[in-house]
Formats: sequence, C-alpha cells, structure tokens
Amino acid sequence: MGSRLRWHFPTPIIEVDLEGFDARQKRLALKLGALRDGEKGINRSNRGGWHSPNNLHKVIDDDISWLIAECLGSARRHVEYACHHVTIERAVCTSAWAVINGAGDWNAPHIHLPFDWSGVVYVQAEEGDKGGDLVFFNPFPFYEASQREASVTYKAKQGKMILFPSFLTHMVTPYAGQLPRMSVAFNARMVLESKP
Repeated sequence: MGSRLRWHFPTPIIEVDLEGFDARQKRLALKLGALRDGEKGINRSNRGGWHSPNNLHKVIDDDISWLIAECLGSARRHVEYACHHVTIERAVCTSAWAVINGAGDWNAPHIHLPFDWSGVVYVQAEEGDKGGDLVFFNPFPFYEASQREASVTYKAKQGKMILFPSFLTHMVTPYAGQLPRMSVAFNARMVLESKP
C-alpha cells in the first residue's frame, strides 16, 4: 500500500515595487487628498478613515489612470508567472477605490469575491512600524495540523503593490502614524487567451 502527499492548493501573494511610482507619488497623494475633501466616502470594511466610491478606475486623470494601468499590467504579468500553466490576454479592472486612514483607523476582515485577483498599492506610507499592517488569513482549516501559520502579515511600503487571490480573507490592523496612510485597491478579472 502506497501513499502520496500532494499540496494541491497553494495560495500565492505577490509583492511588486511599481516602476515609475516615485515620479508620480506627490501628485497622486495630492489628488487622493482632493478627492477625499470633495467627495463623501462610503462604508465597506473600513472602520474610520475615508473610502472612496468603487469607480476610481473611471476617474479622468493622467496620474490615477497611469497607476491603474500599471497595476493591471503588472498583475497580468505576475499572475501569469505564478500560474505558469495559463496565458493571460489581459487584466480587466472591475472596481478600484482609494482608502485614506488616520490614527486608529482600520479595516475589518473581508474578501473580494466574486473577482479573480485583488490588489492594493500604497500611495503614501510613513517609514517605520506604524501599524496598519495587511493581514491575510490561512483559508485552509487544517493549518495547525499541517504546521502552517494561521495568518501572514505585510507591512505598508510606499510604491509597493500587494496582489492576492480575491477569495483570501484579509484585514488591516489599526494605523498609528501621523501622516495619513493612502492606498488604492482594485479588483480584476484575468481574461485568458483563447485557444485557436
């Protein structure tokens, strides 16, 4: 009698430093601040802070359009690499929004289904341990028996995008910095290349 142990369900989380971000960072931060000042936010997973409507990808602005396009292009390339058995024709943004958190603000655990992949890019983030960490929870119930961690934590870094499957439960811990923490999040569908 033989046996085989196979890991069928690995869950990739991808970190990307966006090229060209530094040249646009100040303008992006000013524009997100202006959006917050001119538009009432909505409530989703946010506990405090400001959450824009989910149509940021439709805003007509060179810098915001660049950021969304850069995130989608990078997402397509990195997901294709991580899932090497597929060829992705394009990544389509289904929704995007900005979040601006002040001291004490956080985001409750949530998922982004029914989308394929989701991401967040940090537009403004203080250096050092200021809280506001992105925490992902292990989706598999047997993590203790398999000696795998129950959660994994990512620190915010200006210009960094974190990309993850939309089914992955995640939260943001309370932020403790002085400078407003600004991020842009998005959901995307990956359109697979059709076979002839």
